[in-house]
Amino acid sequence: MEGLSLEVSIQIMCSLGRLARPEELAGSVVFLASDDASYVTGSILAINDGWLWRVSRSSGMEVAKSA
Repeated sequence: MEGLSLEVSIQIMCSLGRLARPEELAGSVVFLASDDASYVTGSILAINDGWLWRVSRSSGMEVAKSA
């Protein structure tokens, strides 16, 4: 993807073909900032269009299989 901007390169690799809109992320941010998330510690809430899964697959990293 030489010659393309970073943003365009990422959009091409997204399964939805676009970056997330702020309102698509807002609910998760509000949850994490609320008292409802008071027991959430040391966790990663990945909101990434499956990006990490695809990147790990394309780089040859082994993906954990569900039991």
